[in-house]
Formats: sequence, C-alpha cells, structure tokens
Amino acid sequence: MEQKTLLALGALGAIALATFLTLRAPEKGQRVGPPPRPIAALKATDIKELELTSSNGKDHVVLKYDGNKWALTVPGNFPADQSMVKTAIDQLEKVSFGDIVTENAAKFGDLEVNAEKGAHVVAKDGASKVLFDAWMGKATAGFTMLRPAAKNEVWQAGALTKYTFARDAKGWRDHTVFEFGREDVTQLTVEAGGEKLRLEKIPPADKNADAKWKVAEGSVKVDPLDDSVANNLVQSLAGLRAADFDDTAKPADVGLAPPKSKVTATVKGQPVVLLVGHQKGDDSWVAVEGKPQIYLLQKYTVERLAVIPHNFRDKTIVKAKEADLTEISLTSGGETWVLNHEGTDWKSPKGELDPSKVRPLVSAFEEFKGESFAESKNNGLTKPTGSVMLKLRDGGTMTLKVGAAKDSDYFVQKVGSPEVLMVKKFQVDRFLKKFSDLSKTTTAAK
Repeated sequence: MEQKTLLALGALGAIALATFLTLRAPEKGQRVGPPPRPIAALKATDIKELELTSSNGKDHVVLKYDGNKWALTVPGNFPADQSMVKTAIDQLEKVSFGDIVTENAAKFGDLEVNAEKGAHVVAKDGASKVLFDAWMGKATAGFTMLRPAAKNEVWQAGALTKYTFARDAKGWRDHTVFEFGREDVTQLTVEAGGEKLRLEKIPPADKNADAKWKVAEGSVKVDPLDDSVANNLVQSLAGLRAADFDDTAKPADVGLAPPKSKVTATVKGQPVVLLVGHQKGDDSWVAVEGKPQIYLLQKYTVERLAVIPHNFRDKTIVKAKEADLTEISLTSGGETWVLNHEGTDWKSPKGELDPSKVRPLVSAFEEFKGESFAESKNNGLTKPTGSVMLKLRDGGTMTLKVGAAKDSDYFVQKVGSPEVLMVKKFQVDRFLKKFSDLSKTTTAAK
C-alpha cells in the first residue's frame, strides 16, 4: 500500500513539474532573453564628445567635455548649457528599443531619419571611439524613429526625442549672465541718466522677511525708499539669463562704451557689474563689465534692471482700505457717477450694483502705486481719459486724473501733486468703469 502511495505522489509531482515547465516555456516565435539592440548600451559618464547635425546640415555643433565642463568647439568656442548637455547624454544612456519599423529607404523621409529632416547624433568617448551613431526622427506611438548610421533599419526607440538634439549652436550655449544667491548681495549701486545711488542692505532680523535697504550715497533724494524696487532688481540679477547673443556687435556701437546705465551688485564682498546699452527692437544690448560677450535681454527684463535712481523712491499714490472710503466718484467714457458706502454695501443713485463687480473696483485703492515717474510731458492730462475722487472717512478727499495710455501704462497724477507716474494699465482698468460695467443685470421672467 505504501509503495502505491509513493508511486502516485511521484507521478503527481512529475505532472506538476511538466505543467510548470510548459507554462514557463515561450510560445513559438516568442523572443527569449534580452531584446536585441541596434546600438550597444553605454554609460553617460563615458561620453566626452557630441557631434550633432540637423536642418539638412545647416545646424552643426560639436560639444566636448574638458574634464570639468562641457563647451562648444564648433562652430565657435563658447560655454555650453551644462543641464541641456546632461539631458542629452542621459537620454543616450537610457534609450530603449522596440521593433524594427521598416528597412525601406523610400520611407526615411516620412519617418524623418534622413539628412533633410533628421538629427544625426554621434557620441564619442575620450579616445574618440564612437559609442553612438544614429539618425533620430519623428515621434509616433510613443516612440522616436531611430536609424543607425549607414544602415536601412529604422527602429522604435524610447526614452529620447529628436528635439533634444536638433538645436542650433545658440540653443546649446550657456545663456547665464549671472548666477548667485540673493541673500549674498549686500550692496547695490545704480548709475543712469546722470544720477547715482548706492544702497546698503540692512541685516534682517528674520531671514524669511523681505530685505530692507538704506541709502549710503545718492545724487538724488529717494525718501521714502521703496525697498521692493531694490529687491526686484536683486532677484532679476541673481539668476539673469540672456535671450540671445550678439557676437559681432562692438560695445561703442550698441551703447555699452560708455553704457546707458550701470548696475553693480556686491556679492560676498565682490562686485559684479551689468552694463546696459541701446535698444534693438524690443531687446537691449547688455554686457558684464570685464567680459567680451555681448548679450540681448528682453524688454520686460531690462525694465526691472535699468532703473533710474530716482525711481527707487516710493511711488504709492493711494493706500486706502475699503473701510476708509465713504464715497467714490468716477468719470469714465464721458459719464460721471457715484458709489456710496452704506454700512457694508456700496450703492449708487443710478441703480442696483452687482457686489461681485464692485469689490475689485474698491480694492484697487488698497495699494495703488506707480511703476515709475513719468519723463514725458506729452501725458494727456490736460484732457484726461478719466478721473476718480475718493472721499475718506476721516473727512479728507483726493482726486486722481488718468491721462493718455503709453504701451501697457497710463499717465496718472494725484491732483495737487506736481509728479506724474506711470501706472500699469490693468491697475487703472480695475476702477475706470462706467455704471453699466458694474450694474446688476436681471433676467426677464418667462
């Protein structure tokens, strides 16, 4: 009996083993082992040179690693964007391969793996041994089409994209102008328009608080000082990146020798100096003092950097909370109308108001300030675009006149003050309204 039992158990075990092996065995035609690769695996750290060609040969770049940093050597010698190169070589290390799409050369153009439309990528090690050589093409179905050089096989490739590599020389260059910590700046000096201002940072009691500044030297009065102007300037300088390069410009021809304006930040006791020159369309030429490279910066960036010293003065026009206001009289579009503050509501003799539309208007005066003091006399204030009179709970009144628009700003003047300020259009548009803009609309009963 025991012998029969043992035989039965042995047979059962044999059946179980056979079943396991059958389930584990690949089906006929199924790939066994690691999938094939048209290009051998490599390590990013082994890559010391990249040669990249795209746009039918128009864009040809050679990047080399000198043991410390990557730099362009063709078409010229320039510092490279280190993070961009790292992304590229990491993709070459991580690339995976799917199936062969075609071996028909007639389809290379459609798949963008030819010289006309593809990106030719050659990676070499420190001994100039080729580690990777292929054409990268279009992305489809989650893969990038890839054709090894001198072969007709077009493969599905994952974890890389053609547009990582298909860039012109300027796209690979380091656009960094300055890179330092804002907290490391202890002084700011601005020279522009015949004026000079030097500020010193007051050591903050709270490291998370906005920095405060004091005037150490100045040819103009900036009292009270607007700390936010200095803080915005430091923030713009600390991580300043160029929009473009101008390798042919001469400093004297583009307003850099001498510069139109000059900004000096003292960083860890050492000065870094930005020179700002003439405009070129919507951009401006700039350079770092002591360095030959000339950059182009976009207009909005230059506006934050090339601050005339007198514009460091506080430019607050009105600072009134809703509770401080009892009446607002508006003139806009040839219409004058009034809002009265009654309890917690705002009402108008002209009709019912929509509270959701009134709130943004009233809050516009909580901190209404200009961007800069106006230089132009052609401001349109003799025939204002509109005006607003505010009655305050303490019995005081103030009237603001809105003049002409210039670019994205309005000329604004507080009546009784000789100064005219440039105020962002969106700030003025919050309150310069007609009654119909704020009236409560009702739906007719059906």
